[in-house]
Amino acid sequence: MDTDDDNDGVPDEEDFAPKDPDITTDPNITGIGSYWWVILILIIVAMLTILLLVKRKPEPIPEPDSSVETELCPKCGFDIEKGSVCPFCVDEKPPEPEPPKSKPKFTNEEMLEMIEKSYKEGKLTEEQYLKNKLKFS
Repeated sequence: MDTDDDNDGVPDEEDFAPKDPDITTDPNITGIGSYWWVILILIIVAMLTILLLVKRKPEPIPEPDSSVETELCPKCGFDIEKGSVCPFCVDEKPPEPEPPKSKPKFTNEEMLEMIEKSYKEGKLTEEQYLKNKLKFS
């Protein structure tokens, strides 16, 4: 009967790894193989991860504001605030802002003089003349 399977000179009963000729004693003096610690650490990390995920509270979903009136977009059916434009169906560009109003170039007296002159030269009808004269009087 062979009492030393790995032929390292240590009988199988006393050999820590009877099939491995390089290992005869317990390298970390625990009675457990070296790779067992790696597996134990992975199990602990997995358990801690699961614990953290289970204890984590989900973020609350905010309640919709019931004071805002909504309607369905006639094109796509998306729920939008009443009177607003659907963000998915906007085809047009928003209107460009009006340029700032500049100061008048002429005083009212100067305008009345120009209206008088234009009427005498026949550039204005009587109706235009009277309307403009009232506007700058």
